[in-house]
Amino acid sequence: MLEDYGTPEANRLSRYYVQDRHIKLPRCAIGGTPGTERAEFGLALAQDAAAITDADLDTLLAWGWRERAVAAWLVAVDGRTAYRERLGEQLLAGKYAGAGQGHCTALALFGEPADAELLTAYLDHYLAQPKILSDQPWALGALMLLDANHHTERASRYLTEGGLWDQWVAEGPGPKNVDADTYLLWTRQCRDFVRDARDLRAMYA
Repeated sequence: MLEDYGTPEANRLSRYYVQDRHIKLPRCAIGGTPGTERAEFGLALAQDAAAITDADLDTLLAWGWRERAVAAWLVAVDGRTAYRERLGEQLLAGKYAGAGQGHCTALALFGEPADAELLTAYLDHYLAQPKILSDQPWALGALMLLDANHHTERASRYLTEGGLWDQWVAEGPGPKNVDADTYLLWTRQCRDFVRDARDLRAMYA
């Protein structure tokens, strides 16, 4: 159930952009939804991403984890790089564990060295705190994708045997079989989902 934010306009925004979408997004993005449904969902997301105002995005990004998660996806799909620093700040704040898949996907899609720097700042902070379960796997997958795109090795220092990633997996509260390559694959699938959504939007414009 979505929260009641106290004003008709606030609740309208949450109902329109977030209702059910926060549940479907992860499934659709990593290919767990049939093709036709995935395409229809992606098209609707892309159309909303183009139409939503910055003011409404700002409002969603200031609310709860569901609103932040969906707003970050809208930013990712529309490629609004002006939100880079804000997404990075929200990741680093770590207030809403599990809401950062969209944030990390957006930074991966922006694809600049500045995005890699935000991801490394996050990983430096949160992999060193193995008792905290936040969005470490998604951040690492996004950084690995940027490395693959730019022929860099920023993620390699986390992935050495016995390094920060191994320590976080071994000592943290999450599952013990978390594989970094799986999150790289899923981040690629998120990227492809966004690209397909953009292509559909252009086709039906």
